[in-house]
Amino acid sequence: MVKSKILSRYPNLLHFFGIKKTSLNLENIIIAEQIHNNKVVILHNGNNKFIEGVDGLVTDKPLILAIRTADCLPIFFYSPKYKMIAAVHAGWKGLYTGIIMNTVFQLKKLGADLKDIKVAIGPHIQVCCYKVFPERIEKFQITDAADRLHRLQNSSFGELRSNSWYLDLGRVAIFQLESLGVSSSNIERSNICTSCDRRFFSYRRDGAKTGRMLSVIGLI
Repeated sequence: MVKSKILSRYPNLLHFFGIKKTSLNLENIIIAEQIHNNKVVILHNGNNKFIEGVDGLVTDKPLILAIRTADCLPIFFYSPKYKMIAAVHAGWKGLYTGIIMNTVFQLKKLGADLKDIKVAIGPHIQVCCYKVFPERIEKFQITDAADRLHRLQNSSFGELRSNSWYLDLGRVAIFQLESLGVSSSNIERSNICTSCDRRFFSYRRDGAKTGRMLSVIGLI
């Protein structure tokens, strides 16, 4: 399993990003269904262990939350001051439709201060391996330039290599977090690529037959 340096500072916080061989007792873990949408819900109790129709979970209760990934971004949020956590599954669709914004909104709804929030982005497919059609990179453009090629070549989120385009999902997530007011010093991004590193499952590398890593965060 992989741990975040920024979250490991807090002894009352349980967390890790799973690998293939991670083995857990799932009895007390709450898991989101994950349908690649932008819906995030606040949990007030642990009565339901499987939350349908959502890709993000938020709570200020002593609960253990889990996310399953195989290339997408597992993202953990933690407010040390207000003892709030969030676990988010973010693929390109979730990032594009605002799952990070919705998570921040739900944390603020509970009373969190953005200056206090720590964010850890776990192992995911990196720009080295995430080859995409250029239209996908264009979805995340932040320039008003009219020329399509100019927009791509000046993208903060894409790289052109051997006439193919590669999308940096982690950079997209960090840009969105900072745009919402999360301090760059409070954001940690794993540089582990799930497609390169065979300790991890990878949908892009192995196809639909691959498994899922379980990543966990909880207040204790």
